[in-house]
Amino acid sequence: MKKTPALSILTPVWNGLPYLKECVDSVLKQNFQNWELIISDNGSTDGTLAYLDGLQDPRIKIFKQKTNLGIMGNVNFLFDQANSPITQILCADDYLITTDSLTDIVNYWDKASPTLGFARFGHIGSSDRKIINLQTQIIPKIIKAGQADLYFFIFWNFPGNLSDVSVRTHLIAEEGYFNTRYPFAGDCDMWSRLGRKYDIGVEPDSQIFVRRHAGVASNYQGLKGELYTQQVEIHQAMLNELSKTKDYDKLVTYFHLNTYSFHYRNALKSALHGRFDYIKTMLKVKSPFLWPKWKQLLFCLPYALFNTHQQLTYSLATDLLCVQTKENFVIQLQTAI
Repeated sequence: MKKTPALSILTPVWNGLPYLKECVDSVLKQNFQNWELIISDNGSTDGTLAYLDGLQDPRIKIFKQKTNLGIMGNVNFLFDQANSPITQILCADDYLITTDSLTDIVNYWDKASPTLGFARFGHIGSSDRKIINLQTQIIPKIIKAGQADLYFFIFWNFPGNLSDVSVRTHLIAEEGYFNTRYPFAGDCDMWSRLGRKYDIGVEPDSQIFVRRHAGVASNYQGLKGELYTQQVEIHQAMLNELSKTKDYDKLVTYFHLNTYSFHYRNALKSALHGRFDYIKTMLKVKSPFLWPKWKQLLFCLPYALFNTHQQLTYSLATDLLCVQTKENFVIQLQTAI
């Protein structure tokens, strides 16, 4: 009888050279060996297919898409091929950090509560943005089911890159798969949906190196403001949940002064270079919670220009999160004196 792998590793790839080989080699070098690696090529033209044809390990399964499915469509396809109850995503640019990375991931899941839906390993480091740094101070190691929406609303996609996440395989299909309408935000949408029903694990130690390079998708995708459109829809779903227990107006204000202003700044930069698609996209987006366009452009302009390090919206974030940071405590103490 064929042995069921303890872990499915899913690798979506499109023009993955020269990094794909390092990605695959990092799996082959693992001390833990009861895995399957499923690779789905999304129409590569750079020699990736020739490299894949040379892989001989029977635990590696290769699929070649005739038409490009998009990143979320490709990930959905991969989940349908997975045979293990636990799946680790490993994008083609990335690699396992040590030879015991899979051992640590499998051991984590062996000890996990059955209420745990997915887990994030590492990724978030220090930043010059104050709200990003706040994550490491306040996000617990286990976020209980139904309590993650506020973290997503404040920090956006805190689970990080797709490669940072391992998940109970069956939950992806049960939740209706990654939304292919959200090519830039489908991961945050999926994780936030799962977080309403299942616990989320947040581990500080990275098991996978997430590579940043000139050709990484985030450097050329969403240059016309597409991410903003998707964020508005996903934030609307979060608002529907959060407004049951949180001040709706404060949430909407935070979105505009922090998230909208971030995109506003990017749109202004694009306009200075003669590219106006980004700002046009933002002006077209409509949603019940969005401020009128004149208010967006007028009230958010100072934040777009001067909130680069999130210092202007930091207190809004801590207020919504109901956290007492050391910095705020010192300010309050000085005020009292």
